[in-house]
Amino acid sequence: MENNTNTSWTIETLKQHIDQRFAAADKAVASALLAADKAVASMLLAQKEAVLKAEIATEKRFEGVNEFRATLADQATNLLPRSEYMVGHNSLIERLAQIEIKSTGYLARNEHIGAHDALIEKIEGLTERLNKGDGKDSGAEVTMGKVYAAIAGLGGILGILVVLLQLFIK
Repeated sequence: MENNTNTSWTIETLKQHIDQRFAAADKAVASALLAADKAVASMLLAQKEAVLKAEIATEKRFEGVNEFRATLADQATNLLPRSEYMVGHNSLIERLAQIEIKSTGYLARNEHIGAHDALIEKIEGLTERLNKGDGKDSGAEVTMGKVYAAIAGLGGILGILVVLLQLFIK
């Protein structure tokens, strides 16, 4: 401390000096409190905005989660489970194998067409012969040949019977 030799200090001047110092300190404290209040108010406002934004973000996230849950529920009700698919798939494979076994005896389509065309040609040829009368003469000849063959066959049978009867009668 410095040795103050100034004797001009009186109680009155000392009181004024201390009052001034207190007033300055009060003014500084009031200013600091005002600044602190403003800082706290601005911080509270920023915190409220942050909380509001966080709530909105959380809401959006839960909306997304709910949509995802709804999608999963739709899939669970609409999509075919693998086990059910495999049962149907195996049944179809068995049916296909049975059809393949049954179809091995059938002609291919082009073979049917070829056979059909050949039959049509034969029918047309026969129709043409009938229309011309060619078949009439040859048909009569065939019929007469069959009659002669039948008579000859009966004659042979009668001859065999006669020989057998003679053998048994002796």
